[in-house]
This record gives sequence, C-alpha cells and structure tokens, in this order.
Amino acid sequence: MNMMHVFRPDREVSLTVPPRAAFLPVVTAFAEKSALSFGLAKAEALSLTLASEEIFSHLTGPGAAADNVTLTCRDGFYYAELKFSFQTRFFNMRAFNLTSSVACDGDELPAEAGLLIAARMVDKIRARYGEDRLEITFRKDKVYPETAPGEIPLPGPLSAPVVKTPDAETLKLFSRLLMRHAPKGSCPRDFLIPGKLADMAASGEYGVAVAEDARGSLGGGIAWWREGSGLVEFFGPYLFGQPQGVATGRHLVEACIAAIAKSDVSGIYSRLPSPFLPVEYFEILGSLIDTAANGAVETPVYYRQIREDEGGVSWVHPLLEAFLRESCERLAFAREVRLTQEEGEASYPYSVLSATFNKSRGRAVLRPVWWGRDAASNLEDHIHSILREIPGIALFFEIDLGRPWQAPFAPLLLDAGFHPRVMLPAGGRGDVVLFQYAAGGRRP
Repeated sequence: MNMMHVFRPDREVSLTVPPRAAFLPVVTAFAEKSALSFGLAKAEALSLTLASEEIFSHLTGPGAAADNVTLTCRDGFYYAELKFSFQTRFFNMRAFNLTSSVACDGDELPAEAGLLIAARMVDKIRARYGEDRLEITFRKDKVYPETAPGEIPLPGPLSAPVVKTPDAETLKLFSRLLMRHAPKGSCPRDFLIPGKLADMAASGEYGVAVAEDARGSLGGGIAWWREGSGLVEFFGPYLFGQPQGVATGRHLVEACIAAIAKSDVSGIYSRLPSPFLPVEYFEILGSLIDTAANGAVETPVYYRQIREDEGGVSWVHPLLEAFLRESCERLAFAREVRLTQEEGEASYPYSVLSATFNKSRGRAVLRPVWWGRDAASNLEDHIHSILREIPGIALFFEIDLGRPWQAPFAPLLLDAGFHPRVMLPAGGRGDVVLFQYAAGGRRP
C-alpha cells in the first residue's frame, strides 16, 4: 500500500556462500558494506556485522546448516535488516529470548554464546520456517539525534484548515509538537524523534496527514501503518491548540480512511485512542486495562471496517473457540474455525518469544517467534523478568490465528493468568487475539 508518495526504497542485495569458516570474512564484509551503503552509521553497521559473524560461525558448526547459506540485506530507510536463509534439521534459537543467559564453565564459551551475542547486537529478530529452509532476520534501527522540542507555542484555532500530505520539515515540526503538547504515552516513542518520523513516512511503511491553514499553521495530524494482512493501526488524531469539538479531528480521520480505502485493507483500528477521535465513526472491539495514578483504567479499542469481510480460516485451540466465535458473531465476521492442539507430535525443545515495550504508556507486548516444548517455563520466565524490571506494567501477548503453530500457546497463557481481551481482524497472517495478564487470574 502506497501510503506516502515521497520515496519507497525497496533495495536489497544478496550473497550465497557455503557454510564453511573460510567464507566468514566474505560474510562479514558483505554485512558491513551493505549496512553502511543503506545508511547505518558505523556503530550500528558494526553491530549488524558482529551479529552476522556470530550467526555464520554457528552455521559452520557440525549439522547446523545442511546446504549453502543465503544472506539478504534490505534497506528499510530508517533501519536495515539482514536475513539468513539455510536448510537445517535443528537450530537452537533459545539464546534469542530476552531472558536467556549462558553458563560459562572454564575458558571455552558454549556454542550458544555466539547466538546470545548476536541477539543482543540487534533491535528485532524474526524467524520463519518454510519450504525446508529456516529464515532468521535481524533488524538494526538507525540512530537519530533526540533533540529537545524547545518552546513551541500552541497554534491558535485554524482558519479554514486543509488536510494534506506533509513534507519532511512539516513532519519534523509535527514531531516536535507531539513532544511538547501530546499527552504522555499517546503515541509511539519513535514519533517523538523528528528525523526518524520523517524517514518512517518517506519509507512508505507509514502514512501521515496533517491539518494546516493558509498561513501555514499546523493544527494537528494523524499517522497510520499496516500491521497485518488486512489491518491498519492508526494513531491520533492529534490536535494542537484547537478547541474540543472542532471538525479538524474528523477531517484527519476521513483523510486516513480515504488513503487506506485505495488499498486491499479491510479495516482500521486504534489501541491508543485520542481524545479528539470521532468515536461515532467506530465500533468497539474490546478494551485493555491500563494502570494509572488513580487506579486501573479501561481503554477501548476502536475499529472501523473499510470493505466487506471476505471470511477466512482461523486455527484455534479448543479453549479459545468460545471467545473467537463470540467475537465473530458480535462483529459479523465469517470464519472457518479449525480446532488444533498438540497431540504428541514431535516439536523443537526450545521456544522463542519477542518483547516490545511502550514504557511511557506502561505497556509491554510478548509475541511468539518459535514454538518449543519449554514454552510454559519460558513464558513464566518472561512474565517474572518483565514484572520484576517494570512493576505494574500492563503485559500483553498476541497469538496469530493464521499461524497454526501458535495455537498451543493458548492453554499456557490461560494457565499463566492471561485472558483474551480483543480480536484484531486480519491483524497478522490471520486474525490476532490480544491477551492481557492479570496477576492471580490463572485458569482453575
């Protein structure tokens, strides 16, 4: 979906080498030069290079990679990512967990130490297995200066505002206004870094619209990005110095919907609703519980369907079936429900979870990267680690019903004290169910 017309870099370069130690200098040179060419600074390029060194060194070990290894480096404009693709019968990804550590006995480091180092060098990790090949992708974000917003006065009420696509300088001003005047936690932290927001919009992954008048006064804006196969998450509308009830917020939402309606997206939603959101345009999918100074606060998740739902397949553990059917009936979505659970089949011994934090909002989201037989203990480790580091944070877990291998997480989540709160239609490969942790709320 072409949300921004500025520039969409879709550049990537590839290298295929045998999994032999003699090719390690070739791999590291490829990773470093590609990352630098795609705009990473030396320090960030070095991190991606070190990660590539550790991963490829591991793949040269006995039985790790059965055939040639293909590396693909892609320019995301505000990040660079490096993908390893290789055939393997078993690859232990346990070290990629947030909670992983390595015990060192003697002078020699265990084989997992290199993977642990690689995981700590990058910002995000994805893993996918298909067509007899494992793909592991490492992402490193560019570093931008975080400048103070300074004294930016609120603009007065706009006279005949016009909604338009902003240029880079207007985007940076929008970012500074968010820093100065938006409520804490009401937008992603990346939006508060002016240069990064400009590049995120220029990449085409994010869309932004702003409201200005003929004098050039910037009175507000809205942003959005595609989250799944058919769902867009939007942020805002944010208004600066505009009176409550003004039509500008509605016009920004309408501009967002108009831009998305040209794509194949089926719906839009917000889990960080703005006080200027025209709620009459939306229905409520469910709610999330946030912790505030005066106690727990229930935050609605707003949704609007853009085009007719075409149905789909949902792979669901039996314990989640009732929640899914109730959600589909309430929202009038047609789903073919396929029940699935573990039935003694072979699986990997170790699972992997990823964690994303919004500390200003007090939220953390866990997502499955890989299923393994240790998933229950791994989940408990993550819960204890996160709540120990950030007491009181609202903790969530997402399951993609379009990926059958994620279904076995459902009973583990219920046993650990999570409860399904919201179904996000087409929020991943299929629908996504968002669970929230409640201390003491374990399944009997």
